[in-house]
Amino acid sequence: MSSALLYSLVILAHVPGMVALIFWQKCWRFPILLFAFIGMLLFNAAGSIGVFSEKKIYSIAIDTSPILNDFALILTYQVIAFYFVAGIYIALRHRPQVKADATRTDTLCVVIIATSILIIGYLYFLETGTFLLLANLDGSMNIDNALSFREKYVYGLRHWPLYNLAFVFLPVLLSSYGLIIADSRKRYRFLFWATIIISFSASLSLGSKGGIINFVLSLGVAHVSYLGMTGSSILMVFRNRGFISFAIFASVVLIIGYLWATPYDLNAHALLQRLWYRIFVAYPEALAAAISYANQYGSLGESAMPTIRGLLQHEQVNLASVLHAYLAGSPGGLSVPMAGELFITAGWPAIFLGIPFVYVVLVMLQEMAFCLTEGLTSVALSALYAYLAIGIYLNGMFASLFNFMYPGTVLVIGISTLVIMQAARAFELRQTKLQSYLHD
Repeated sequence: MSSALLYSLVILAHVPGMVALIFWQKCWRFPILLFAFIGMLLFNAAGSIGVFSEKKIYSIAIDTSPILNDFALILTYQVIAFYFVAGIYIALRHRPQVKADATRTDTLCVVIIATSILIIGYLYFLETGTFLLLANLDGSMNIDNALSFREKYVYGLRHWPLYNLAFVFLPVLLSSYGLIIADSRKRYRFLFWATIIISFSASLSLGSKGGIINFVLSLGVAHVSYLGMTGSSILMVFRNRGFISFAIFASVVLIIGYLWATPYDLNAHALLQRLWYRIFVAYPEALAAAISYANQYGSLGESAMPTIRGLLQHEQVNLASVLHAYLAGSPGGLSVPMAGELFITAGWPAIFLGIPFVYVVLVMLQEMAFCLTEGLTSVALSALYAYLAIGIYLNGMFASLFNFMYPGTVLVIGISTLVIMQAARAFELRQTKLQSYLHD
């Protein structure tokens, strides 16, 4: 088939989901699954036109023509699998009511998270003596040497998993939680701006342009999650002046960052091309590179998976750097979507079995969020994992699990403890009433 026809088939497969977004209002009340589809539509399907058209911005070392059939089939299969798993679940599940009232527990959680970011950020500064944002501002870090800076001040640090909490996970959770609380009561508007300042400063301190995109994206996810789960109109997202103002401000910062980090002249047309490529095309292109690499060199098997101490003793292949070198012919890092990780690990069997399994996990996460009844915790957790659901189409399963599931486990344990305590109190109250009834 021609590339134009293949792209048309991919988009056509996503049409039922797009129709559901417009006419099936119930689906907006399941934010984790909703944003799984939106992430797939925007960052895999729509951006795939850059692969099908073969119009490259950078010098790409691979020819995508031989793998277009496989590429289109994977994109089509993952959306059909989503309809089968998530669509049936949404149709059959009666969504429980969510109370839109902030409690003292919510504000206490926000204070604890903000304090943790500040403490961990201070520990990072004590070890490194700087933040990468400073290297961006003085011009010492640019698009050509950014990788070496990140290897020294980010990934090469012994305690990076701890610092990752303060610069990646907790800012997303804090800003989303603050926005949700502010949406519930206008008098909490000051809390939104306080959480934004702390969270955005923490994310921006690493000097990552992609971090700015993801930060604004996470706020949008949180706002829509709140509106959807509380039964409000999604169109109200455009009436939130605070969110819109911050989104515009962050976009300006992103553009300035691109201009500042580029050591040569960058006109408006080239800037728009870079932004389009960075936000949409980079991820499906990484999927195409994974397919091409596997077809040329064979599947990587377990070596593409993270090593788990005591369970997997293999030497892990750095998939991000391997595919970047394969794709662009230069050292660097590349975000690999979920489908690319699966295909390069075990080929088509991994695709057919792994993609539905991931969607089942997302259904379980949505169920877990529905079980939480303490304040706005259910909405905040749904917003967090809705962002995770998008992440599997941007950063892949393993990166998403590292950034969210591991610290998320701590969060879930704490919230589960509150739920258990609440259930125990309810049980004791019921027992007391029963004993009183029997005594009478």
